[in-house]
Amino acid sequence: MYGRYLLLARFALLVLAFIALHAQAAVPNTLNYQGQLNTAIGVPVNATVSITFKLYAAATGGSALWSEAQNIAVVNGQYSAMLGQTVPLPSTLFDAPLYLGIAVASDAEMTPRVALSSTPYALKANDTQTVGGFTVAQLRTIPWVDVTGSSQQAVSNTGYLVDNPVLSTILLPAAPAIGDFVAVTGAGVGVWTIVKSVGQSVITMNISGGIALSETISGGQGDAITLQYIGNNKYTVLNYAGNLNLVAAAAPTASAVSISGVSVVGQTLTGSYTYADPNYHPEGVSTFRWLRNGYAIAGATSTRYQLVAADVGAAIRFEVTPISSMAPLIGMAVLSNATSTVMALPAGYVIQGGLMWMPVSSTTYYNWTQASALCAGTINGQTGWRLPTQTELSALYTSGAMNGQGWTLSNTWSSAPIGSGSHYGVYLNNGIVYLNSDTGNGYVSCVH
Repeated sequence: MYGRYLLLARFALLVLAFIALHAQAAVPNTLNYQGQLNTAIGVPVNATVSITFKLYAAATGGSALWSEAQNIAVVNGQYSAMLGQTVPLPSTLFDAPLYLGIAVASDAEMTPRVALSSTPYALKANDTQTVGGFTVAQLRTIPWVDVTGSSQQAVSNTGYLVDNPVLSTILLPAAPAIGDFVAVTGAGVGVWTIVKSVGQSVITMNISGGIALSETISGGQGDAITLQYIGNNKYTVLNYAGNLNLVAAAAPTASAVSISGVSVVGQTLTGSYTYADPNYHPEGVSTFRWLRNGYAIAGATSTRYQLVAADVGAAIRFEVTPISSMAPLIGMAVLSNATSTVMALPAGYVIQGGLMWMPVSSTTYYNWTQASALCAGTINGQTGWRLPTQTELSALYTSGAMNGQGWTLSNTWSSAPIGSGSHYGVYLNNGIVYLNSDTGNGYVSCVH
């Protein structure tokens, strides 16, 4: 029923546990296998199927040394299986070359078997006695740490098994000795990135597609790497497996730079932004500027700025220069959009709830359509006004900010509809919320 194409068929070896299945800590006796499964006519399979895996001592014939069946979800022909998940792999299997047999559902076992004689035992060609220069006996004594959190300070001569679907950051030791190593792999759904300590660099030329120096190295399920310290603040790659992502040193960035607050003299504007560093370095002391019509305002160098009389008629912008705690330090400066034109607060207007409120006049009654049109127009030379919501009106009443300002405190329209042809309003003299037909009358306060 099924045919197999070995377009993607590899063992993503779990840390140096690829061979060190005797490791003293909790290293699982598993191997990750990824394959491509098509139908007999070459159509990629999209289904959950039963697949039986067997390990043999020979390329053909002989009895299976180990066997396990799993129900595996195959998507667009691709699948991944953790061998040893239900039937642990005996460590004694790995003392000699092995061959993997695969059978799907009730089909006969596929041929040829997959030879494991080079991949799971060594990450370097012709290195079947050691892994990255370490003997099997040495690997069995390495302590292994199960990483399930978002960050982990690495210790020299230790392996890290990452089983966390949210990115785990592994920080290299700050003061290693020459010859010390750190091993990292993604187990299960684990995704990880290795970050160097201050002043360090990682030589990654020997990785496929590698670059001279990498700031960070990332991987996922089945991806593995071992780094060794060679002195002069440099690590080099001893061995690796899978598809690693290498990121060169890059400056931090600031995005989503914005301003909140009301553009009225006396009010405080707040600048905000999102900091990011492609090398996962923490933010250092980023710098800030506020600009009036494009010119820096003297002394305005924090994330908050209180508007003054000199700002009237001007537009204000907030600028961030992101700075990392580790080189490369300084990113590009980024500006926010400009505020609306700053104005002095007219008589009777109040600021409440981050909004500027137009006073309610006792001289004019409006139906709801007229009230909405009034707020959609230009008021005091500014556009961008609107009717307040019922919740905002209720909060205004509770604050009392409009008291003593010459307002008519009575039934006032809100933008909140109730059914068809009706809207809520709030009595600003007692806080009662009422329902009014859109053809009825009420007072108006617009907000900005």
